[in-house]
Amino acid sequence: MKYLTSGNKKIHKSIGIFNLPPIVSCPNCDSCKDTCYARINYKRYPNNKAKYDYNYTMSRDNPQRLEADLVNELSLYTYKTIRVHASGDFWSQRYVDMWHSVASQLPDIRFFGMTKTIGLFNFECIDNLPNFNIINSFINGWLNYGDMEYITNLKAHNPVAHICQATINPSIHCGLQCEYCITEKYPVFKIH
Repeated sequence: MKYLTSGNKKIHKSIGIFNLPPIVSCPNCDSCKDTCYARINYKRYPNNKAKYDYNYTMSRDNPQRLEADLVNELSLYTYKTIRVHASGDFWSQRYVDMWHSVASQLPDIRFFGMTKTIGLFNFECIDNLPNFNIINSFINGWLNYGDMEYITNLKAHNPVAHICQATINPSIHCGLQCEYCITEKYPVFKIH
């Protein structure tokens, strides 16, 4: 089974995505579990559910094999960018370290991911990699997504925040018209 999928409605198909099941793989989800957009696709599409569950099982039960398989899969495909978790989160230090090792072995591929676990695990190893952008899903205590009123207010209180245009305009795709999340730290998303 392939671990990665290609793009989605928001992310351009040229970007590979590695997903885990929502909620169960998210140790710090109290602030977002009731509005989690990933739950919809997880429940609606049996193939997504099977892949996300398999990815999680491998990350939990056989991380060495997952690491080797990911490095192999990424060497066979033409992905130049990988989104780590459109669904799920970093759930253990061992898992964070596995992603550090994968990205270290593939310096020509860019990795990016968002997390609500910055305070739970040490991301210094990932932060020190030039090809991995880790984004804290909290900006000065504000969750980085919500309705337009919320994100407009968030931006007013946090001028560094950048409102994701792909969540406002469906003709814009991450990785094609915008690469902000791949390189920068303060994206804010309209709930979708």
